[in-house]
Amino acid sequence: MKGYIISGIQQMGIGVMNVEEAWKWYIDQFGMDCCVFDDNAAAKLMLPYTGGLPRNKHAILAMNLQSGGGFEIWQYTEREPVKIKEEIISEFKEVKSVIILHSAGLVRAGEISLFVMTSAQHRREAIEACRKAVEIIKARLPVWKKEIFHDLTHRWTGNADSDESLS
Repeated sequence: MKGYIISGIQQMGIGVMNVEEAWKWYIDQFGMDCCVFDDNAAAKLMLPYTGGLPRNKHAILAMNLQSGGGFEIWQYTEREPVKIKEEIISEFKEVKSVIILHSAGLVRAGEISLFVMTSAQHRREAIEACRKAVEIIKARLPVWKKEIFHDLTHRWTGNADSDESLS
């Protein structure tokens, strides 16, 4: 992306299970010491990314005044987070651990965007648990992506099975 200059305040949004605990953690870990807003409301500016459906959330915009970076830490207020690891371990009795990592930021075509690992005494149980975790992610989690094309045009899409799909 030759010729572009990134300047000013850069921020990212991060969904969390408990916005108050996360706020304290971001202060400790990143020095996000300035609360720009702390709001409980429908995220109307996010409609292009949530399939046109308003989502109620508690959000805190936290910034570091020394460097200008920031995080919008948010938690949905109208639904419980999906606890995939707990569900998998409950259903598959032999599974001892579940690790799920999803990329954030720029992911080029062909790069890995989702990593799911399960461990169990027998491989069949581990493979089935892994498959189930991926299906839960596809069916229940809002996963959006911004596809950027060679001519620098773009479009937002969501996973087709999610209730927040953009397709």
